Amino acid sequence: MQTKLTLRIDDALIEKAKRLATAKGMSVSKMVARLLEVMPEPEGQKENREKDLELWTQSLIGILNPDRTNPPLTDEQVKEQYYRYLEEKHR
Repeated sequence: MQTKLTLRIDDALIEKAKRLATAKGMSVSKMVARLLEVMPEPEGQKENREKDLELWTQSLIGILNPDRTNPPLTDEQVKEQYYRYLEEKHR
């Protein structure tokens, strides 16, 4: 569901936001939404958000790195692994 939100922002910032959005090929609303999506959750809120997930979704949390021993892969590492997979698959 999407809801309209009114913000009070300085005119110069609005113009800057419009230029940035145009350069990225999206609306200001979409740009602001993406910015908010990547912002970290406030302390204590992450746990509450996870409780609101469906049970099957909760069961997937941490499945790829359950003990948190492996650091996240970089984009380059993922790309290398994918290329190795394709090479082996098509031998």
